[in-house]
Amino acid sequence: MTKLQQQTVYGNHQLWLRNGFDQIIPVIPQGAVLHEHSKVDPGARGKCPGEFYGGAWDGMGSWPNFYMDAIKAVRYDELCANVGLKMGEVWCALDVDITDDVTAQAMLQRVHDLGRGSYFIRWGQIPKFLVLFKIAPGETIRRRQYPIKKDGVTQKVEVMGITATGRATQAVVAGTHPSGAQYQWNMQPVADAIQEATTDQMDYLVEQMILVAESRGWTRGRATSPSGSNDGLSNLGAEPFDPSLVGPIVDLIPNVDVEYDEWISIAYAIKNALGGGGWEIFEAWSAKAPKNVPAYTKRTWDTFKADNMSGFGKLVYWARHACGGELPGELDAKVKTGYRMQQATKAGMPLLAPDVPTQGAITIATPDPSSPIVEDPSGRFPFAHDKNGNMIPNYANVIATLMTNDIWRGKLGFDLFNGRRCFTGDIPFLKVKAGDLLEDHHFGGFHQWFQFGLFAKIGRNDVINAVEAACMENAFDPLQDYLTGLKWDGVPRINSWLWTYCGVTMADPIYLTYLSVAGRKWLIAAVARGMIPGCKVDNALIFEGPQGVGKSSALAALVPDPDWFGDSLPDFHHKDAKSYLNGKWIVELAELTQVHKGELENMRSFMSRTKEDYRPSHARLEIKRPRRCVFAGSTNRDDYLKDPAGERRFWIVQTDGHFDIEGLTAVRDQLWAEAYEAYKSGEVWYMDRATANMARSIQQERVARDPWADTLANLLATRDETSLPECFALMNIPEKERTPAQQNRIKTALKSIGFERNGLISHNREGNKGRARFSRRTG
Repeated sequence: MTKLQQQTVYGNHQLWLRNGFDQIIPVIPQGAVLHEHSKVDPGARGKCPGEFYGGAWDGMGSWPNFYMDAIKAVRYDELCANVGLKMGEVWCALDVDITDDVTAQAMLQRVHDLGRGSYFIRWGQIPKFLVLFKIAPGETIRRRQYPIKKDGVTQKVEVMGITATGRATQAVVAGTHPSGAQYQWNMQPVADAIQEATTDQMDYLVEQMILVAESRGWTRGRATSPSGSNDGLSNLGAEPFDPSLVGPIVDLIPNVDVEYDEWISIAYAIKNALGGGGWEIFEAWSAKAPKNVPAYTKRTWDTFKADNMSGFGKLVYWARHACGGELPGELDAKVKTGYRMQQATKAGMPLLAPDVPTQGAITIATPDPSSPIVEDPSGRFPFAHDKNGNMIPNYANVIATLMTNDIWRGKLGFDLFNGRRCFTGDIPFLKVKAGDLLEDHHFGGFHQWFQFGLFAKIGRNDVINAVEAACMENAFDPLQDYLTGLKWDGVPRINSWLWTYCGVTMADPIYLTYLSVAGRKWLIAAVARGMIPGCKVDNALIFEGPQGVGKSSALAALVPDPDWFGDSLPDFHHKDAKSYLNGKWIVELAELTQVHKGELENMRSFMSRTKEDYRPSHARLEIKRPRRCVFAGSTNRDDYLKDPAGERRFWIVQTDGHFDIEGLTAVRDQLWAEAYEAYKSGEVWYMDRATANMARSIQQERVARDPWADTLANLLATRDETSLPECFALMNIPEKERTPAQQNRIKTALKSIGFERNGLISHNREGNKGRARFSRRTG
């Protein structure tokens, strides 16, 4: 497919409709021309539901009964109308109408904390924002406003839902805000992905917003339940018309084969013009229809409430249209005299109503159906045709197109390190650039492209599955690409980087020997985890020193991509700790240096793990991901270890001075380049026995000393082996007072002074034959 043409595909209404929102309504666009008789405040353009006729806009009084379809969506997109969404039937929202930036940002952060990234959030005029929800089954969400006050200023948090009178409200969700800014979402809403909410949940969200406001000096006011639903309307408009003209005007409008929506619109226009007094006129006009049912007509009329959105002017428009453009006799002159636009002229509204421009529709490059198909040269993705030679609308042809078409080829990929699908090239009509993540809302754009360009009836699931498969065909590993792309300059650094850049002031040669091995092996271990996912690495580098010297900053400086560093690991007991490690290369352990003694086994198991088993959010199946990260820690304590025998995993670096973060950042690539060369040469990433013994002695110094350990060290100074009964006897603890807890305490004390269990005592000394033997460690 080489020949391309420009084709209008979708605008805001089409996008929202195709994403599952059938309760959208057209909203008068910002800057639109209003009819001279319109009751819509010009300042409400961009917020007020409307309809377009005769080259200008008017309010849509029947919008609660309006339903969007594909044809209407195209029309309103061509007119550049904003998109409104009905609230109260299917959807509701939390509207934070706060202009104080600090307070609004704090509220937004609270929303993020509560939603954990799952809420769909809209901005119109920043910092105000709106959070969209689906009403949970069986719930009724009512519109409520909660004012907050400070320094004479009143602002509000609002729940958008159905009014006290049972009428829907509406919120603008796409288009241009009256301020001129475009409405923006944190992610394109898809109906099936919107979180459900109950009345209690909405009340809880509101309470959280008010608590945030109160913490910043605001005072809560009394909640209200406003009944109005037409935001932005006022009485600005034409001077009062002659009510006696309504009957003759309506009588000119034909009523043969009138559609239901038009019949409803006429009813609203009459009621807006005359209130309940217009019933007889509507009854007489409805009676002209052959299928009129008087009782139904009356019941329908009684359900309508005047809303000041469209009325006499719309009736005049329909009558003029039926009469060829001008009303008969003196009727036209009387109408023109009736509304002279006195206040509207002052507001700058023109008397003439030119057509609303149709720019702004989104265009994309789509394949010309008459252009030849370019087959995949490798033959792996052939196109499928029916017996007549036509392409079949199926999964195989979608993926073949994605792999061969110029628009898509090489633009999709799978990031193996982060485990996520992404774009590897710019696609302007989707508004994505290389490196952006593939998100759920993008699938709608893919589906649109195939529907309009190739297959009118292609299934959405076929498109989604093909896109995911095409991503996997272009899998890449950014961490491996980084490491293999480095070139070492030959200058040795990884033996000395800890004392060169990390605040080490101790110059003892034995300690520096230990540091050279610890720093070198830890870097090589990180490279190994990058190149061999899931390889065995269970040691963590621990920076020990005062606060504020740069310990955490040094760890962050070691990664070329900030997203590869993590310093917010959840509690390692929690399931979220597994998913948190995804896409991380260096993870700082803020908690593992402070675990309780009873949690040591869990900590050891966590650090020794080579893969993570978990089910991602919204996924159907559990996945297994090999670990790609190494651990490091920082602490300002020197007594944080509980069991030196079990915490051999910590390679401790005592730091006293300030870290050279700038210098470390400057040599980062060369450190990894040298470590990669060492890894390629086959160097192992664990310590030799002598260095491991030095590490153990340093670890033992960080353990709070049990008084029993000192006592046993003196009692066993001349002995190379012992047993538990012997230790009890030496400490003068009678046999009847010996407990399992005391046995464990003695075992721990023996380990701390250099003894380890080593078989059974074979000779009969002091009745110990056959007892467990603890021998002094050697080496």
